[in-house]
Amino acid sequence: MDTLYSKSIKVRFIIQNFGKEYVQEVTKFHKDLWSIDDIEVVIKECSKVYIEFEANDERATLLVENVFQEDGEAFILFPGQSKMLFELDNNYSMLIPGSYIVKLTLNNGKYYSMFEIVPRHINDIQLKNLRDFVNTQISNLSYNMGSKLHRSNSSVVNDYMSILKQYNEFHSLLKYNLSSIMKNPYFTLDRNYIKSGKHQRIDRKVEYLNSKGNKNDEYSYKKVKDFRNKQNIIIKSIATKMLISISDIEEKLTYAYEQNKIEEVAVRKESEFKKSNIEKVKGVSFDTKEIEKRIKSYDQTCLSLGSVKKRRDDLKYIMRVLKGAKTTLASFIKSTYIKEVPTIHNINYKSVRMEDNRYKSILKIYNKIYLSKEKKSISYKPSELLYEYFVFLVVVKVFKDIGMSLSNCDFKDISECNFLDKIPKGCLARFINGEKEVRVWYEKEVLSMPSESLETGNGFYTHAPNRLPDIRVDYLENNSLKDSIIIESKYRRYSYLWSDLYNTNTMIQIKNYKTTIKYIFDNNRKPIYPIKKIIVVYPGQEDIDRVISKEWGDYTFLQLKPDESGEIYGFKDLENMLISKLI
Repeated sequence: MDTLYSKSIKVRFIIQNFGKEYVQEVTKFHKDLWSIDDIEVVIKECSKVYIEFEANDERATLLVENVFQEDGEAFILFPGQSKMLFELDNNYSMLIPGSYIVKLTLNNGKYYSMFEIVPRHINDIQLKNLRDFVNTQISNLSYNMGSKLHRSNSSVVNDYMSILKQYNEFHSLLKYNLSSIMKNPYFTLDRNYIKSGKHQRIDRKVEYLNSKGNKNDEYSYKKVKDFRNKQNIIIKSIATKMLISISDIEEKLTYAYEQNKIEEVAVRKESEFKKSNIEKVKGVSFDTKEIEKRIKSYDQTCLSLGSVKKRRDDLKYIMRVLKGAKTTLASFIKSTYIKEVPTIHNINYKSVRMEDNRYKSILKIYNKIYLSKEKKSISYKPSELLYEYFVFLVVVKVFKDIGMSLSNCDFKDISECNFLDKIPKGCLARFINGEKEVRVWYEKEVLSMPSESLETGNGFYTHAPNRLPDIRVDYLENNSLKDSIIIESKYRRYSYLWSDLYNTNTMIQIKNYKTTIKYIFDNNRKPIYPIKKIIVVYPGQEDIDRVISKEWGDYTFLQLKPDESGEIYGFKDLENMLISKLI
């Protein structure tokens, strides 16, 4: 049987998109992947998708995984279970454009089907060009470098068994080095200026403090141990990452253990049933072939029961190891000298150099246990988030292309990284050309009080709830603000952004930006309204949106996206609008 049509099996996709709900169903499965001639279920990137699995056979399983193993999650469903594939605010979801395999295990046979996720607003080639552009500006930005793969229970057990066996192998050495660091961590000596009646140690700052202070207050300095150095930051980050990883393992293994118990009960019942069948045949028939056939089937079931029991024992062993691992790492993180040390994320551990041998040893252990596994966890970001990054990087490209020099700033630092997987909020790209300066901000929050703006030197404030524009471009001359432009990235259709009949949410938002954001220079000058123009960019849809650019007073709606040739559609229009403020 090359194709399976069964009314006793139901695989349904319940899709909720902008308040509407509809269902798509897989009606046939194939004996192998190459027999699949058409894809029944095609889903656009949307708000919520649930997959439901029903089967009369309780031992049936449904595995969903991406065709390309390094591009998304994988998970297993049992009869009666459902799973939400994607929620809009989850930036690390599995619902990334691509083809997904649905593998059905039924009556010891395996059958296959596929469903496809297609990008909204742009086609596959344009999405590839968008990812390529983002990666050329900041290496690997289109990937989720810290995301995890969720596989079936058996592969989870096998994968984590290999991790924990290695951990067990290095446990003594890791525990010894962490204990040693807890007692005597690596430190640097920093100067601490104190009030003292004795001039034990004097430098220029001490002389300055003594000249400015009261006559009774005499300063000196002493050198104090500083544990907040790079070595301790990295080691604490590693320990924290290991602890989080082990907690993640614990959660998945608990689920695997419960599923294993269910499977053991089912196999045990099957074994008892087959054993009783053998006794019945022996009692009424002398057909030796029939008896041998049933005995062989019974033996196979016993082997299955044995493997299930072995897996249960493996799970128990892992859980015992976890307790010691978590205790060691938690004690280190909370220790006296280390607890105040900050942690960092997204660091290339292979390129780190340690001065202390104890630290080198821990880094080596971490690389052996975890880095080989992390290579498998790469997945793409959702198209909506990538489009937002794309717009910011296109704006930066505009000022690069006209020859403005990028000065020291956040963006210059992150663009030189090879391990960054996101653009942080408040990121600044700063360009200077003589007396003129341009500041491009990514998700820079506008403060709510003028006093806060003066204290922080921000200058911008608003009383409205919309305080986080996607991109803000500030134009300065001789260090004084002249104008500002806000650019909003909207991964939506044009019809959702603009209406001649009513105010859309987008229109309310951008009007708030234009009419409520103020800039205060100092207490002696009246605040100004700095936002002179707002540009709403969107990718459009080739079969629906015909509007390339629409002007409405100080508001502009502009299509911006990579086309199939690799060029950026709408780039020249955006460039002209941004450069006009420099003239």
